[in-house]
Amino acid sequence: MTTDGSARVIPLHVRSTVAPQERGEAIREAVLQVIGGLFIKRVPPGDRSPLYDAARDLLEQARRTPSEMIAATEPGSERDALFDDLGLPRR
Repeated sequence: MTTDGSARVIPLHVRSTVAPQERGEAIREAVLQVIGGLFIKRVPPGDRSPLYDAARDLLEQARRTPSEMIAATEPGSERDALFDDLGLPRR
């Protein structure tokens, strides 16, 4: 509550400069970037996707082992399954 008794609204959505029609592809790429940054080679903050933090939060829902996430960095069934489980439609 603010001093005047009104509630303060805190937006919970991610602001992005990515156009809505490109967001699906951008979030998929960000997910792969996060996996690479966690398990293969760190991605410097200046090189990260604008959706990097949102993708990292999304990956917490993945319930995948590190080896399964690493396998998802390559095109194939593991990547398709990860994107499906995260609700990220394929191209």
